[in-house]
Amino acid sequence: MELRLKRCGLWALAALAVTTGATTGQAAAWTSTGPTSLDNPLANHPWYVDWSSPEHAQGQFVSYLTRGHPDAVDALVYGRSVLALPERERDVLRRDARVAIGRDPYAWLRRVPAARREDARLLLKIARNPQTFRVGRWRGAAHNPFPKLDRYLDEVDRVSPGAQAFLYVYGFQHHPVLGRCDHWAGGPRFWAAYRPWIRRVAAAIGDRRVAVFLEPDGLGTTPCMAARARAVRYGLFRYAIMTLGRDRNATIYLDAGHSGWLKAGVKARLLRRAGGMNPRVRGFFLNSTGYNRTSAEIRHGNRVARLLHGKHFVVSTAVNGNGPYRVRRRRYANEQRCNPPGRALGPEPSVQTGSAFTDAFLWIGQPGRSGGCRHHGQPKPPPPNHWWEWYALQLAKNAHWE
Repeated sequence: MELRLKRCGLWALAALAVTTGATTGQAAAWTSTGPTSLDNPLANHPWYVDWSSPEHAQGQFVSYLTRGHPDAVDALVYGRSVLALPERERDVLRRDARVAIGRDPYAWLRRVPAARREDARLLLKIARNPQTFRVGRWRGAAHNPFPKLDRYLDEVDRVSPGAQAFLYVYGFQHHPVLGRCDHWAGGPRFWAAYRPWIRRVAAAIGDRRVAVFLEPDGLGTTPCMAARARAVRYGLFRYAIMTLGRDRNATIYLDAGHSGWLKAGVKARLLRRAGGMNPRVRGFFLNSTGYNRTSAEIRHGNRVARLLHGKHFVVSTAVNGNGPYRVRRRRYANEQRCNPPGRALGPEPSVQTGSAFTDAFLWIGQPGRSGGCRHHGQPKPPPPNHWWEWYALQLAKNAHWE
């Protein structure tokens, strides 16, 4: 860890262990091995790492092994192609082949061609860690999230029973006008569609064990909305909490921006209005769309937590290893967040936080996901929200840990 953090009162230290096993689907199944805090819902269950998908860091590592042909993973693991099998059986076996690699990816590292081995090693710094599964309404107001989310959680149950999955649930609309405190909140059509949308999210989750990071940027933008839109937003937050909270295995955190966005007292007031004091809400999360250093987020989060009578919080450390990239232009609010150069992976996910109120450091924002912007010295990036290998390698290379 890059930080030496002051202890804040009495806190239970949850230790961290990397486990492997023949029935799990993670390269690093993070478990707390004691002494643990029974009060921390994130400390006492394995954390799911998705090796069954061909996307992102895990998929890129597999493509290194297969020399650019990720569909050849079956032949690599089983010694034969499964192409002749029925489609459903073939897909399952190929996912299982990736899971087999994920159980001990460092044992496979030596099989990566020498020219790509160092890149593969860097990618494993990302791939070995749990990240969030994104659930959003980017395909339209009425997009049904059930099939994709249900398949993902079925896969979690199948390859890693009992593991906890992390969900990044993002259905609100807010489009800022640059240089102005003025956010369009989606309008009546989007508001009306949100309730059935969140019900479908809840139906897909069922009674599974998940941590839900609800509506990144959804609360911090409310001061810049018209009064009616703001009231609707708070109501939708409360509805989402009520709906998702029916799953007693779900741990819910609400967005609270980052330490450079609104003062602690303002955030505490907004969180209360959005339902943050509901017993089904564990607390809030910080830095999911920011680069602020972990120590600053903990200090800020502790102030908010005390104002909320001891609510807990999670800090996203996905890309904050070098802190924010400061710029002078006002349009960026003194910080560039779109593919900023020179950034680094932050502390690895852990429940060892040194703070009584901080449940965990997690990678809520996915490292290596492009924002679409290009800066001097960078190659042309892919469109927003697409995997960008070059940027992921830079983040891993600049990290202050191995």
